[in-house]
Amino acid sequence: MLLTVTPNAAIDRTYMFGAFRLNQVNRPTDMRVSAGGKGINVARVFHRLGGSVATTGFLAGEAGHAIQAWIEEEGLHPAFEWLPGESRTCITAMSRKGSTQTELNECGPDAQQASGRLLARIERMTRDLPADTVALCGSLPENAPESLFADAVCLVQAAGRRAVVDTSAPSLTSCLAAKPWVVKVNRIEAERALGIAIAPGVAAELARAARELRLHGARIAVVTDGGAGAALACSAGTWFAAPPTIRFKSAVGSGDAFFAGLLFSISAAPEADSACQALQLATAAGAANAEVIGSGFCTRRRILTLLPRVNVVRCPQPMSA
Repeated sequence: MLLTVTPNAAIDRTYMFGAFRLNQVNRPTDMRVSAGGKGINVARVFHRLGGSVATTGFLAGEAGHAIQAWIEEEGLHPAFEWLPGESRTCITAMSRKGSTQTELNECGPDAQQASGRLLARIERMTRDLPADTVALCGSLPENAPESLFADAVCLVQAAGRRAVVDTSAPSLTSCLAAKPWVVKVNRIEAERALGIAIAPGVAAELARAARELRLHGARIAVVTDGGAGAALACSAGTWFAAPPTIRFKSAVGSGDAFFAGLLFSISAAPEADSACQALQLATAAGAANAEVIGSGFCTRRRILTLLPRVNVVRCPQPMSA
């Protein structure tokens, strides 16, 4: 069972246009509206793969009630803390012409002085549910302390459970210091966290970044680069996965689908085979998500169809290792 934490849940609106033009009336050719936020997206794909999930985080206002209703309908078992104000709405405008993606993400409700309530809920759910892994995902709402995820990592791992993280700076830096079991970031987030330049689309560069993240505290580190692939580093070595060729529609939520596939597959003490298999399933899930509109609406059947088409190779260790 997986418990996901989404402090900044959202209503996600994804619109597809033939050509999106500024300062003009634009009418979408396709759209999807759903509950969103990284942890919710991860839970959705984990559930579709056949796993059991529970979800928590912050919700607020009428938007929050809509998000909760959608989550309940999907079987994602919500148990959220409530804030004043309104949960955010995130809008993505995709344009087939030029393959552009424009995102408009609201900040979310004010979470000042509410972090203690969320941490207490995470602690209770970690204790009471048979969830061996807790995924801390996404951005933080307004005025939430930067240490929120790091504090959650500490309490989850003190309870003997595995804490996994998909977030960005500045929250990521404190999370690494808390030594989570898994950290998953994209190439840009890795650059900011490590203070280094990572050449896009270069397997060796992604592998180097994943190894660097391990040195900063993560037991397993993954760096993704969209359609260019992803690298995973753990105690057994480093691997790179190249995704299959697909009929691309939207990148929205593909990193979250990737994370769900990784968590569904990976074992507590990864050896070479299990790390390789986890990266392969994660890459297949991310690719399957990129074939649909919206975050996490790929199917288990499509993920498994793409699985054998994902090429995973072991990366050579650096000479200094």
